[in-house]
Amino acid sequence: MTHFHLPLMLMTAQLASAQIATQWSQMPPLPSAHGFASPVVGNCGGHLLHAGGSNFPDSPLWAGGKKVWHSAIHALGSDGAEWRHVGDLPRPLAHSVGLSHRGVFYILGGQNGEGVRAEVLSLRWVDNAVEVSAELPPLPEPIAMAAGAIVGNTLYLAGGIAQAAKPEPLSAAYSLDLEDTASGWKRLPDWPGPPRCLAAAGALNGRFVLVGGLSRLKDLAADAYLSDAFVYDPESGWSLLPNLPHRAAAALTPIPVSGNDSLIVVGGVDGSGLGQDPQTYPQVPRR
Repeated sequence: MTHFHLPLMLMTAQLASAQIATQWSQMPPLPSAHGFASPVVGNCGGHLLHAGGSNFPDSPLWAGGKKVWHSAIHALGSDGAEWRHVGDLPRPLAHSVGLSHRGVFYILGGQNGEGVRAEVLSLRWVDNAVEVSAELPPLPEPIAMAAGAIVGNTLYLAGGIAQAAKPEPLSAAYSLDLEDTASGWKRLPDWPGPPRCLAAAGALNGRFVLVGGLSRLKDLAADAYLSDAFVYDPESGWSLLPNLPHRAAAALTPIPVSGNDSLIVVGGVDGSGLGQDPQTYPQVPRR
């Protein structure tokens, strides 16, 4: 296993100390009083789409609330004025991977009250609304809570869980050539690290990057939260990157790329909230 020395700058100490010009602004609120967890968000035909997700509308999880899964697709127009309902997924869905490519928004796998899914949905903007189809081959197995990115014309997916009742993190990584979809999904070598779900992934310099996540969902402890990072090169396989300066599970994925060709790891839970009162402890850092 070798370290990767090309300029794939993640949130290492070097990048963390760099001054990156960023200005946050408030977007219009989504049309839900309860918000959504684990939706997919991406570009489709020049519109920002928000699809699926879950919440606890009656009472919080820690108070015994019932989880509700959603199928609505909302779009924010180029004027950024407000979200509007533009369609629905074939079924309620959350914990999917959402990736934009050449005007199409792909939704891979995911989970709902019936279990983990394997289908890949394609969303297109047609006549001021969204059309949903299932033109791509389904995933080799049902997968939710995975990480993915599109590198060039190749779609990558890594980690996740395959069963809701037995949510064991996966070591599997797959790729699909979007210019040769008939060849189907290909299993990649496992990355040189533990299985994981709720990781983050990104594309940079023609390579696929996998960051952090959770090594287990049961019996959670601080050591289940990961800070390691890997890069996959189609020619040479997996290499090890420097660790993040902190653990990060459920960070923003796909990882955004800044203007100076760096991947910026946004958010992510580090396990510091374990055992704390969820009503008062701010469990998600603002890193």
